[in-house]
Amino acid sequence: MNKAGNTLPEAYIQNSWDNNPQGAGLLWVENGRLTEFKTFKCEELKKKYYELRGNAFIGNIVLHFRISTSGKHNEENLHPFFVNRGLAFVHNGVIHGLGDQVHSDTWHFNDSILRKLPKGFLSIKGIEILIKKAIGHSKLLFLDKNDKYYIINEHLGSFDSNGNWFSNTSHLQLNSYVFYGNTKVDKQIPARNEKSCFCKQSNLMLEWEGEKYCFSCGKRETVGEKVFC
Repeated sequence: MNKAGNTLPEAYIQNSWDNNPQGAGLLWVENGRLTEFKTFKCEELKKKYYELRGNAFIGNIVLHFRISTSGKHNEENLHPFFVNRGLAFVHNGVIHGLGDQVHSDTWHFNDSILRKLPKGFLSIKGIEILIKKAIGHSKLLFLDKNDKYYIINEHLGSFDSNGNWFSNTSHLQLNSYVFYGNTKVDKQIPARNEKSCFCKQSNLMLEWEGEKYCFSCGKRETVGEKVFC
């Protein structure tokens, strides 16, 4: 969560993308309305973010970078998710028991639970306790149309000296591991073989709903039967 009045270094955005390269989203309030932006290209994300930070009327900006544990790699599963017109959120972690090959655990949690809660549920202590119980060590960051944010399991992330809140440390450097929730997992690079396609830049295996695609670069080029960035 990027606090109003300060701008994140470009390295933070690039590191976050490189460590979580399956798309990203922004959430902010503009002219009294919650607004979102989603993309599979890092340069598009940076361009939009710095455009927003150049607007003195934009307050808090929520950034989310996806690394999937369930659901298709498509825009529908990118964060943020809208509970209603006046409230949206992003999620970091894994909500066990939810998620399938089509929709992520976050999508299901929003569709089956959050959207069915009464208006103003974030101010109801009993509901907060139940949400914490349901999400375990996950973190949820909500932003409302009044530009007020609310974090569930805030203590599992950290604030910097400028008031920005980070759900983990993936913004600090390019890591040899990825975060799945609060769990660090070493990056496993499969061995190259005749049936595998890899991006020459990111070394990520290329795959997206039957097409060969690199989420890190957002580009593709066919070379015979293989596809490389």
